[in-house]
Amino acid sequence: MSQESAAIWAAVITSIAALLAGGFAFAAALRQVTKTALTQREQAWWQLRRNTFADFLNKLRDLRNAYAPHAEALISGTFDGSKAAAWASALDAYHKTYSVLDLEAPESLLDADAVRDTWRTVQMVETVVQIWEEAVLNGQTLPTPLGTNPQEEFERLLSYMTRDADQTRRAFRAELHKELDF
Repeated sequence: MSQESAAIWAAVITSIAALLAGGFAFAAALRQVTKTALTQREQAWWQLRRNTFADFLNKLRDLRNAYAPHAEALISGTFDGSKAAAWASALDAYHKTYSVLDLEAPESLLDADAVRDTWRTVQMVETVVQIWEEAVLNGQTLPTPLGTNPQEEFERLLSYMTRDADQTRRAFRAELHKELDF
């Protein structure tokens, strides 16, 4: 083989080696870009869920805080329009936030006992308050759907709301801090 053909073969082999090295480098860079994009997407989802979870817990707290004075007024036989309006506003905000949670949270979280119990408790509180409002507005004695006296029902429902909010907070925290696979 002549020096010229050897030089040509050396150039061809060097070019092929350079192309292979460039291809490997490109594939590695592409994998890294994909991993970075997935990480950024997961971070965005995490932040969205965190904000939704926090908003839901805040609305639940606001609902509990509006329930107490409104229910106490109803138990005393008084319909206080401002307390009723605060309750209605907090209830509306809770339902709107629950709708967002329903769209953004994973199905497994929505099916968790803590979240389902919270939803059921709010439905129960909403029903009792509605019954009590109608009774007070009609000048009737407060019925006790849970089978106790109104003060005990108020305290029981308030304790359920507090318990369920804490359990839901723990479920949200576990969801946010579980390991992600890439």
